Amino acid sequence: MSRKINVRRLGIILGEQLDRASILFQNLDLKQDCLWMAEVSSESTHVWSHKARTALFLSAMRHFRDELIASKWPIEYRALNDPENTHSLATELQAALDKFHPTEVYVVEPGDHRVKQMLLAVCPDLRILADQHFLSSVEEFTTHAKGRKELPNVIGMSQFADGGIIASKPYAATGKYIQRMSNYCKGCKFNPAEAVGDSACPFTTLYWDFLGRNEQKLKKIPRMELQLKNLIRLTTEKRQLIEVRAQ
Repeated sequence: MSRKINVRRLGIILGEQLDRASILFQNLDLKQDCLWMAEVSSESTHVWSHKARTALFLSAMRHFRDELIASKWPIEYRALNDPENTHSLATELQAALDKFHPTEVYVVEPGDHRVKQMLLAVCPDLRILADQHFLSSVEEFTTHAKGRKELPNVIGMSQFADGGIIASKPYAATGKYIQRMSNYCKGCKFNPAEAVGDSACPFTTLYWDFLGRNEQKLKKIPRMELQLKNLIRLTTEKRQLIEVRAQ
């Protein structure tokens, strides 16, 4: 909970912005300002979300909150099970504004356009910060995701960053999959069926290298059984050539 009722600046932290290196902290002072976070059910129900994904998302928010508290940051945090929770991000933000009467409100550029519009509707004078650290490290490779609200899901799938909580297997494939699912291979000089040699598709090479480097870990994943059988069929010489080309 916050330490004071009147604050200079209120810093909004959205669930996709759990980053201590964020530009937000460069614009706030823990002795004069306050942070605000809220868990609201509307953000996980406006589009369908798996319960495991929601649990992971909330867990990350709460751990980040605890880190901030340990660092002495004043923070107003509305938990999902708070009896006064309205489960609307707009309503909860308005309640925080009424409580703290901040002279300025800051937020890092939201990944979700819908959330951005809602924040501006509640607080027209909202100061939106462009956090280059966050953009360069996460959002660049999610440009084509189905809205940035899908960031946790995209990261969990594409990088297998959660160890399999969201996705039951790494979202990785050879160039043959790209060829089958799109028109990106048309006219390309590389052969999606080849993993070694001058004409080998980089995606195919890197796919087999990925399996080789993570073979022991991937053995624990039932959906990877077929792919690992194909890996085992490769000769030692070919696996070495793949590793060299991947590097």
